[in-house]
Amino acid sequence: MLMPPVPGQRGERPAPAITSVEPSTRFAARVAAGIFGGEAAVLLAVAALPNPNAWSQSRIVIPAICAVVAVLLHVFADRVTLPWLELSVGLGTLMVSVHAWQWGNGSTLSGEMLYVWLGLYVAYFFPAREAAGQLGLMAGAYLVVLLASAPPDAAVRRAQAVSAAHAGPFTLHGWRAARAAATMPGGASR
Repeated sequence: MLMPPVPGQRGERPAPAITSVEPSTRFAARVAAGIFGGEAAVLLAVAALPNPNAWSQSRIVIPAICAVVAVLLHVFADRVTLPWLELSVGLGTLMVSVHAWQWGNGSTLSGEMLYVWLGLYVAYFFPAREAAGQLGLMAGAYLVVLLASAPPDAAVRRAQAVSAAHAGPFTLHGWRAARAAATMPGGASR
């Protein structure tokens, strides 16, 4: 069996090192644009499902708002600041919550999964305090939706599920902080 040549032998140059990519607000805005575009696509697909009891204008308006926000974040990615990103995530939380409330007891798990997308986004791109605030907003908004639309026993089960889902972004944020501390001069060894 032939082994590949070792870099540096026979005049070969070693592969260039892969540099780490630190998140910038421009990159965060582009990722948010993708999330809003995905949110619009998922909510539009859910709106297209046959359900004569749940038809309303919001089934089209919410995905349209998400699509407009996606285009604005993408086009103005160079000028977006952290407060605008926080506002856009808050708007996304509102859109997901209104959608979940509109569907009531119907199957909206695909729409509610968007809370997890937004939670992972804030855990990665936002500082700890802002991420905790956004995750608290998401959990509170979903709790209000559950109390307003689901029977009490279903609301308890779904609240337990969403509390477990919100633990993931906190874990991701803790891992990112530990990684950053390990790479700091004088930080923990790898």
